[in-house]
Amino acid sequence: LYGECDLPAGCIPTDGVGKPAIRGTRLTVEFMLGLLAHGATREEILKEHPGLSSEDVLACLLVASQASESEVSVPLVVEPG
Repeated sequence: LYGECDLPAGCIPTDGVGKPAIRGTRLTVEFMLGLLAHGATREEILKEHPGLSSEDVLACLLVASQASESEVSVPLVVEPG
């Protein structure tokens, strides 16, 4: 997940500090997800970052999806006390 991958374009290597980033940029998956979470559309992101492709944005979503699959969630139960 944090090294080279088999995605067609926008393969996600690390940004140098261990965070997955779009190849050839310092744009991290975390940054891209933040843009999307705050309502930016793929078209807006591509306009703002002309060096990116649609596949780059989709690759970020795929990496995030794969990361969430490997996470183990434990519900927090607060007992009345």
